[in-house]
Amino acid sequence: MRKLAFVIIGMLLSVTVAMAKPASFVEGGYITGGENGENGPGKQNGFEVAGRFGITETWYIGGAFGTYDREDFAENDYFNFHAGTAVKASERTDFLMEFGFWTGSQDLDAPAAEDTDPKALEAKFGLGTSIGEKFSAFGTISLVAGDLDTDTDDDLRNFVWAAGFGYAFTKHFSMDLKLIEGSNGVNGQSDVARIGGRWTF
Repeated sequence: MRKLAFVIIGMLLSVTVAMAKPASFVEGGYITGGENGENGPGKQNGFEVAGRFGITETWYIGGAFGTYDREDFAENDYFNFHAGTAVKASERTDFLMEFGFWTGSQDLDAPAAEDTDPKALEAKFGLGTSIGEKFSAFGTISLVAGDLDTDTDDDLRNFVWAAGFGYAFTKHFSMDLKLIEGSNGVNGQSDVARIGGRWTF
């Protein structure tokens, strides 16, 4: 994992042409899902507040805080911090590379179960493209290495996929819908949909 991180960081530092200044934004989202055998029975629901701030012409930092409930199974609170860059692949399309850290707390509903404090590292790659003046589409894949903080299964190696589209009502306000497949072991989000509103500045 360490070698992979060094290789990707080297790629990021070597890309110096055709960069687009990352947009800064804040957003809030509602997360919902159905039954999922991996994550326990019952509906999955949650709320998230996230943001990103462009610090240079090439780099940005961001984060998220959320709470997530898997009915009759567990309640999760989580925090994410990430940094990344966006490469201008074409006039309408950006390619992003991002690295993040997740930490959270999981309160299990089962009386005999012990609560956990999982953590995870994430390397994310994605594409975002404009479709006309109002619509956009995006997709990401993340490689996750997590510590589940349990006695029986302490480590997680997983891929997380996400895809969706957005609609810009104005220059500053937009909404998007995202589908997520796969879990990072911290926030419990798997096989769910997230709908959010974003204010870009």
